[in-house]
Amino acid sequence: MVYHEVMINHKTRHLPVESVVFWDAPESRTRLREAEFCNDFYVLSPLFERQQKPTYCGVASAVMVLNALRLPKKGLLLEEGLDVTIPASHGGGKMRYNAYSQLTFFEHLPENLKDRERVEGTCPTGEFDPGFCLQKLAGQLRAHLTKVEIKAAAVQDEKNITRFRHNVMAYLNDTIHYMITNFHGKTLGLSTGGHFSPIAAYHQASDSVLVLDVCSHKYPWFWVPLPLLYHAMHTQDGDGWRGYLVVSDKL
Repeated sequence: MVYHEVMINHKTRHLPVESVVFWDAPESRTRLREAEFCNDFYVLSPLFERQQKPTYCGVASAVMVLNALRLPKKGLLLEEGLDVTIPASHGGGKMRYNAYSQLTFFEHLPENLKDRERVEGTCPTGEFDPGFCLQKLAGQLRAHLTKVEIKAAAVQDEKNITRFRHNVMAYLNDTIHYMITNFHGKTLGLSTGGHFSPIAAYHQASDSVLVLDVCSHKYPWFWVPLPLLYHAMHTQDGDGWRGYLVVSDKL
C-alpha cells in the first residue's frame, strides 16, 4: 500500500492513497447518508459544472457557486450573453438563459483582472501562466459582487486544521456561504496539479469532506480525509499558498 506522509505538529502521520473514496464506491453513498453537514451538496449538485477547458477548474467552480447564490433570487437578471433572439416571424422576443456560464464568465469584468487568454494559456505576448491562483480567483468572484474570504493554508498544524474543520461544519449547512478548495491533486495521489473544486459535504465519523471535482473527465467526485485535503492545500503556487475561499453574496 502507498502512503502519504502528513506533518502535523512536527509528527508524521501516514495516510494511505486509498483513503480517497470516489463517488461510485458504495462507501461514498453511505457517507452521504450519514453526513450531518451536507446542505451545500443538495444545492450544488444540480448546478454541477464540468470544467470546459483544461485550465477552467476555477471558472467552473466559480460559476457553480454564483448560480447557487443567485438563481434562488427570482427575477434577478444574471447573464444576457447566451440569449437567443426570436425573429418576428416566429413571435419575437428572446429565449433567455438566465444563469451564469463558463462561456460568459469573463465578460463585463474590470480590465485589471486576469483575462480569458491568460487563463487559457494563449496570451499573444508569450506569457504562460494558465488558470488562477487563490488570490486571482477571489478577485474574479469579487468583481461579480460577492464577498470572498481568502483562507491560505500557509501553516499546517492542528490549530489551523481544526479551524478549517470548524469552518466546514459552519458553512456547509448554512444557506449563504459556499466553499471552494484550491489544492494540489498529486498530493492526494491524483494526476491533477493545482486545482479548484467546491466542497459539498462533511462526514464526521470518517473526518472526510466531499469534493465535487470539476475535472470529471478524469475523476468522479470524491471523499478525502480533511487533514489530507488540508495537506494538499498546504502547497505553494508561485509565491503564494493554496487554501480555500469562503464565498457569500453582496446582492
